[in-house]
Amino acid sequence: MQKPFFIRKNTPSLRNKLIEMGFEHRQNPITTADIKFCLIIHDGWFAECSHNTMEDCIDCGNNEELLFSQIKINNNGDKN
Repeated sequence: MQKPFFIRKNTPSLRNKLIEMGFEHRQNPITTADIKFCLIIHDGWFAECSHNTMEDCIDCGNNEELLFSQIKINNNGDKN
């Protein structure tokens, strides 16, 4: 199973792009101040998260292009 992706960015534009790609936006039941700034993306869903949750994730920093290229590579790998 592919590791989750982590991005240190959480903007309406980024969330909309993920939704347009078919990802489900899940609400994180844990509410801390820093979850507003990061997203975790995995197995068809994404959610706000803390930077402390990135330990077992592929860290894309704040680079959306890197995130989307990793998602594309992952999706292509799932089809083979």
